[in-house]
Amino acid sequence: MGPLTTNSLLERGGDARLSGLVHNLEAIVWEAEIDSDRASFVSAGARDILGYGAEEWTGTAGFWRDHLHPDDRDAALAFAAREIAACRDHQYEYRMIAADFREVWFRDFVHVVRDASGEPCLLRGVMVDITDRKRAEAALAESESRFRTVFEHAGLGIALVGAEGRPLEVNGAVEQLLG
Repeated sequence: MGPLTTNSLLERGGDARLSGLVHNLEAIVWEAEIDSDRASFVSAGARDILGYGAEEWTGTAGFWRDHLHPDDRDAALAFAAREIAACRDHQYEYRMIAADFREVWFRDFVHVVRDASGEPCLLRGVMVDITDRKRAEAALAESESRFRTVFEHAGLGIALVGAEGRPLEVNGAVEQLLG
């Protein structure tokens, strides 16, 4: 397979409806040759979500790798290398650093494309921004932690009771009062 142009994903499809869908998704659709360190196609979502245009992704070797969050870089690269070497479709979550230095969480769905002889030749993916979900999960974990601290250290007895009226959980003060 020869080199791909920046619009290769859409050129091969030749469908304006597909182009409109891909470029209007609130996600980043991408394509890269399996042995390349640069994207051959990136949708408009890249600029919308991260502030980097397709020309930066396709024109710079290692762009994705270089913009991974430093705390996620090693694990994301190792995971991707392992899955690509095994020629498996995969998905994983990681953070990237946006042009304005924001931390953006993604769930990346990666598909391995094979040529006519069955050899893997391309990677295609969709990076979905899950930052809001990650923030909600962190807020829920913090709230749960605060509740646990109050529940376990309250001087008053606290019992969580189920719909049938049976105690589901009691704190230490209830145990001391009731034995």
